[in-house]
Amino acid sequence: MRKFLNAVILIPLGLIFIAFAVANRHAVTVSFDPFNSHDPSLGFTLPLFVVIIAVAVLGVVAGGATPVALPEPGRRAVPTGRSGRRRGAATGFSTTRRPAAGCSWRWRARQAGRDVVEPAARRKA
Repeated sequence: MRKFLNAVILIPLGLIFIAFAVANRHAVTVSFDPFNSHDPSLGFTLPLFVVIIAVAVLGVVAGGATPVALPEPGRRAVPTGRSGRRRGAATGFSTTRRPAAGCSWRWRARQAGRDVVEPAARRKA
């Protein structure tokens, strides 16, 4: 089924890509010299479809790299246990259950994934 869906998507996409390349095969000069457009010091002569596809690929890469480089300030990592999996993923333990009314602050802190350190006044010597 997956091969069939790939063929249904990739074959028309490839045909569109080939038609786009044939229709835009004339050469254009990409100049990075804004002061001398007739004889640029840094410029390339490429087919138009190469320029358009290169710009599209750079846009996809930049769009994918931006969230990695600049994460949201409110985003935090999902708590994991020693195994590296999300807590409660395959253990059957619910991470959304509420504690009973008489549960201690230690239980709540452990459920939230925080390390619990006993206060200095309560430590036994």
